[in-house]
Amino acid sequence: MAGLRRASWLDRLSPIQLLALSFLTAIGIGSGLLLLPMSTTSPISVIDALFTATSAVCVTGLIVVDTGTRFTPFGQGVILALIQFGGLGIMITSSFLLLVFRRRTSLRDLIMLREEYTVSGSVTPGKLVLAIVTFTFIAQAIGAVVLARRFAEVPELVHNPVWCGIFHSISAFCNAGFSLFETSFIAYRGDLTVNLTIPPLIILGGIGFPAAIGLFDTLRARVRGRRRAMSLHVKIVFMATCMLLLLGTAAYLILESGSDQLVGANSSERLSVAWFQSVTTRTAGFNTLDFAEAAEPTLLVTIILMVIGGSPGSTAGGIKTTTFVIILLVVFSWLRGRRRVEAGKRTIPDSVVMKALVIALLAVGLILAATLVILLTDGVRLQTELEASGARYGSFISLLFHVVSAFGTVGLSMLDTALTGALTWVGKLVIIIVMYCGRLGPLALAQMVLTADRATNYRYPEENLLVG
Repeated sequence: MAGLRRASWLDRLSPIQLLALSFLTAIGIGSGLLLLPMSTTSPISVIDALFTATSAVCVTGLIVVDTGTRFTPFGQGVILALIQFGGLGIMITSSFLLLVFRRRTSLRDLIMLREEYTVSGSVTPGKLVLAIVTFTFIAQAIGAVVLARRFAEVPELVHNPVWCGIFHSISAFCNAGFSLFETSFIAYRGDLTVNLTIPPLIILGGIGFPAAIGLFDTLRARVRGRRRAMSLHVKIVFMATCMLLLLGTAAYLILESGSDQLVGANSSERLSVAWFQSVTTRTAGFNTLDFAEAAEPTLLVTIILMVIGGSPGSTAGGIKTTTFVIILLVVFSWLRGRRRVEAGKRTIPDSVVMKALVIALLAVGLILAATLVILLTDGVRLQTELEASGARYGSFISLLFHVVSAFGTVGLSMLDTALTGALTWVGKLVIIIVMYCGRLGPLALAQMVLTADRATNYRYPEENLLVG
C-alpha cells in the first residue's frame, strides 16, 4: 500500500518537479557527506556545507572555504560527484526517475523534454541519454589525460597530478569552475596546454547537447551524401557562441591592455588571458585575472557575459544565448517596423518570443532583489572590511558581481574566499537560493508556461497605452 501511495505521489509530479526534487535531494545528501570528519581537514559549519554542496550541484563554483586545502581527497571526491550529477542531471535524472518509477510520460512531458533537449523530434529519450553520456565521458577523459600530463611536469604541485587532471577536466566540462588551486588558473595564464584544453572543454559543455547532437546529425547526413538543412536552433547557438567568444576576447584584450596585472606579459600571454576569460566568464568561473583589480569597463562586460550564459540543454547557466538573440531580434524587428520576429528565413513563434522576454525580466528581477537583500544584511559590514583591506571597489559592485555570478552559475567573484565565507548566514542563504534558481530557472519557466497555457473563449477589447 505504501508503495502504491509513493508511486501515486510521484506520478503527479512533472519532470521539472522531479528534477528540482532530485537536485534538492542531492544537495541534502552532499551537505551531509561534507559535514563528515573524513571530508574536511577542519570542521565546517552547516551553512558552509550547504553552500558548497549547492554550488557543486548547481555547477556554479562559488566557494566559502578553499576546496584544495579545507577538503580531503574524500571531500573533493564528493564535490566532484555532485558536479557531475549537476552537470548531467538535468537530462539523466529525469529519464532515470521516469524509468525507475515506470511513469507513463504524458504528451506535455514529451513536448517539454523535446523542447529543452532535442533538435529533431526523431531523437528518442533513450538514444539522447546514451549520446549525452558517451559524448560527456569521451570529452572528459581526453581532457583529464592532457591536463594530468601537464600537471605532472609541475614540480611544486601539491596535489596528485592525475587527480588534478580528472578534477579540473570534469569541472571544466560541467562548467562548474571548482578548482583545487587557491588562485584558480592565474599561475597558468600563459600556459599553452591549459589554455588549449580548459576552454574547449567549457565550450563543449556550454553549447548544449541539442546543438551538439543537431550539428553531428547534419554533418553525418552530409557525409553520407544526404542533404539535410541545419536547424535554426543549431545555427543561432553556434553563431551566438562564436560572436560572444570573439567579442569577449577583443573586449578583454583592449580593456585590460593597461592593467597592472599584465605588466611584463607578452602579446601571446595577453591574448591567452583574454581568450581564457572570454570563454570562462559566460559559465565556467575559472579565472586568469583577479577581478577585484580589474577595470570598471571589464567588470561591466563580465556581468553582461555572465547574465547571457551558455546555451539551452547545456551544463551552463544564465538566460541562455538563444534568449539573448531573440531579444535582439525583437528590438531589430520593431525598429524596422516589422511585427513578426524573423531569423534565417523563419518566423519565431510569439510564444517563444514571450518566453524569452519573461525569462530575461525575471532574471533581472531576481538579481536586483537578491542584491538588495544582501546589501541590507551584509553591505555595511562588508564595506568596512573592504575599506580596511584597501580594496579597489566597494560592497555594491562586489555584491552585484557576486549575485550575477551565482545566477549565471559562473563562480567568478570579486571577493576572496575569506570575505565570502564571512557573509552572514542570511547572505549565504540568499546566494544559495540564487544559485538554485539560476540552475533551474529557465526550465521551471518553460514548465510554468506549458502548464498555464490554457485556451480561453473570450477576449477583452483592446486599448492603447502610451509607452516610450
